[in-house]
Amino acid sequence: MARRHLQRGDNRILWRGYLKLSLVSCAVALLPAASGTDRTRTHLLNAKTGNRIRRHYVDSVTSRPVDNDQQVRGYETGKDEYLPLTEEDFEGIALESTHIIDITLFTDADAIDPVWQENSYYLVPDDKVAIEAYAVIRAAMEETGQVGIGRIVLQKRERRCVLRPQGRGILLTSLRYPYEVREDKDAFASLDAKPAHPKGAKTLLEQAVKERTGSFDPSAFRDRYQAALLKLARSKEKPGARKARPISKTKQSRGDNVINLMDALKASIKAEKR
Repeated sequence: MARRHLQRGDNRILWRGYLKLSLVSCAVALLPAASGTDRTRTHLLNAKTGNRIRRHYVDSVTSRPVDNDQQVRGYETGKDEYLPLTEEDFEGIALESTHIIDITLFTDADAIDPVWQENSYYLVPDDKVAIEAYAVIRAAMEETGQVGIGRIVLQKRERRCVLRPQGRGILLTSLRYPYEVREDKDAFASLDAKPAHPKGAKTLLEQAVKERTGSFDPSAFRDRYQAALLKLARSKEKPGARKARPISKTKQSRGDNVINLMDALKASIKAEKR
């Protein structure tokens, strides 16, 4: 079977450059690993006319519309004070990672906490010549059980990234910087270091976990909100149709005392057995 290679005009390509490990390098391209094109979307409308509303950028002082060719980015130097930056200024920031992903570190995949991970992409060889070197780099990670850490410039910003084997290729995931991640101790400050458990609750919960243990299958998860939104839209398309009923919400008890918690756990276990 003939392999299909990327074409220069492929609109899926987000980035082109080189993947480098020591003296080995190869041409690669970055493709999105996720797509939102199939997601049901809603738009803002004028309630009186039914026409779609369009947004315009206006000057914050004069309130006059600003054309696209007059819009530039600026660095805030003080209150209501900005330093304009042109495209040439951004291009002048000559970082090697603009065109090269240099793997400078290998580590265990478990060492990277999920909170640091941002967006994922597929990294693929960009031509026939690159396939051999690409395969060697991928095989080195797979056989050692390590993931690679490097840098890449995406949307004018340099990001740390982690590379790991995925299927036949490599998955690249951008990583957040320390100033972008909040300390978990602030979020969990109200929780006790060693909270007390009701007697027998832990055993019952472990049994509940065991009953639900299985393999993760992404296809088994259905987007219920999208399905309900589509049903609502289709019901409104029919002349004289009744309004779709909202999704019923299951009443949940807060379980503020030990008796409620234990009763709920025991009932859950019985239901699983049935």
